[in-house]
Amino acid sequence: MAFREQLIAACTAKATTLGRKLTSLEIVGVACECHAKATKERRKAGVLPDAEQVYALYPRKVGREDALTAISGSLKKHDLAYLLDKTNQFAEAVKSWPSSYRYFQDGGDRCPNPATWYRQGRFADDPSTWRRHGAHTAAPSNRVSPPEPMGWQAAFPDFLDRDKHWSQLQPAQQAYIVANMATASTFTALPKEVDATQALREA
Repeated sequence: MAFREQLIAACTAKATTLGRKLTSLEIVGVACECHAKATKERRKAGVLPDAEQVYALYPRKVGREDALTAISGSLKKHDLAYLLDKTNQFAEAVKSWPSSYRYFQDGGDRCPNPATWYRQGRFADDPSTWRRHGAHTAAPSNRVSPPEPMGWQAAFPDFLDRDKHWSQLQPAQQAYIVANMATASTFTALPKEVDATQALREA
């Protein structure tokens, strides 16, 4: 169970016992208790404190608990400074990946899950293999672009790609424009790239 769910469950239980809502101070107290409990459980599971520093640098935040366990296993074999350096190098490489390469049309991500990356010792790979230079494209998809909204260029005057043809825009950009056309006048600018998963979810 994630920390947030643990905290909510603990606060609900205490409020039920007391028969009233908890004060802010009581909630802080419950949070401290939950944090202490979670730390104790992690130590039993073999999660090292330094694992948090490494996880914070990794470019994809999924499967946190499993990732911390995997990182802890790597820390038992390698120095913290080494893992921080390698993780930072990989994060910088992923940051340079073209969006069309990293994200699938369905919102999938080519960046490996952190637990998998550390368990397989991928940090020891040649850093040059982490680079992508735009030659790759997203996996084939049957997704059909939405119809081009009338007057979208005028509705988003600060959009950097407004001079491009509708078909040349990224799927995430198209989805964002379609979803926000009704309230476009309240926006001063449209991001050049919006998160694909969020935009497709809003469309």
